[in-house]
Amino acid sequence: MLKTKIGLKGEEIAKAYLQKNKVCILKEDYRFLKCQVDLIGLYQNRIIAYEVKTTQDPTYEEHLIYRLSARQLQRIQKATFHFMKTHGIYKEMQVDFLGITLVDQVSSIQHIADIQYFIG
Repeated sequence: MLKTKIGLKGEEIAKAYLQKNKVCILKEDYRFLKCQVDLIGLYQNRIIAYEVKTTQDPTYEEHLIYRLSARQLQRIQKATFHFMKTHGIYKEMQVDFLGITLVDQVSSIQHIADIQYFIG
């Protein structure tokens, strides 16, 4: 599967997972300047930006979060703040990470909440 198709498939799986867990998806693939957020959702009165990383190699499953840099985290936060400001949303905000591993049409999901204290 092509890299972009793998990423899109991962984002579809992430969206379904979040909706199943009662997250209201507000926006997909939000862009502001050079910043981009995969998914922005509302959960328990909090805005959550979700960064999704997908792989087909199970040996990288536990290391997916390390593909996210501190600079990328800052850009996700910047784009999310812009989204909130332009939509008049004034709530707490956090960034969560979703690691999706696709093996033979079966997926596993690694969800790490509030990663801004994890990346650095």
